[in-house]
Amino acid sequence: ADAARTAARQAAIGQDDYAGAAQRVAGGVSLGVEQGELTCVTAARPVPGPLGGLGLTARARACAYTEPSSP
Repeated sequence: ADAARTAARQAAIGQDDYAGAAQRVAGGVSLGVEQGELTCVTAARPVPGPLGGLGLTARARACAYTEPSSP
């Protein structure tokens, strides 16, 4: 959840390195981004341990209002 929240905040203000920010918070996560009035980021990574062997994936989603871009 922290990786998704961090990446959503970074992407919403127009920062290009939102993926790097998510990696610094949570390590190896994959991200999906949807932008419009809200910027929503979904972070996912395989579940560690025995449940990971079953192919389970942990996902978190966070949204932030998209900041207006400068002219």
